Amino acid sequence: MVDIDVEEIMTEIRTSLESKGCNADELSFNDIYAPRPAFRKDTFAKAVGYLYDNKFVPWKVDDNGPKVKGFLKRTLRKMFGFIVAPFANGQNTYNHYTSEAFYQLLSYVEEQNKMLEYYQKKVDELEQRMETFQTMRLSEK
Repeated sequence: MVDIDVEEIMTEIRTSLESKGCNADELSFNDIYAPRPAFRKDTFAKAVGYLYDNKFVPWKVDDNGPKVKGFLKRTLRKMFGFIVAPFANGQNTYNHYTSEAFYQLLSYVEEQNKMLEYYQKKVDELEQRMETFQTMRLSEK
């Protein structure tokens, strides 16, 4: 196993940046190019399905544990439920609308793919007709 001295590497990087005249304020990770993975419809559909299936976040949990533990849970829930419930309901509402928006986006992507396939077929048909027309025209000469 190789030992890596992180402090030494960081010192080298800092001295290199200082020699180039860079300040810490000027540096940003946004300036670094990082390739993004290509869009995959099946992965997106799976993620949207998971998001939709798990949009509800319960703030009440079952009290099926030992009697003392269940009693403590019920007591704490009754004491703090009026504080936690509005936050949980707000989060559930947000999750609902977010999942619906993603389902709409997925539907739009599917619709665009269908339109793209349709227009690709039309273009192929027109290209065939054009080739046929050109061959007829060349044979006439």
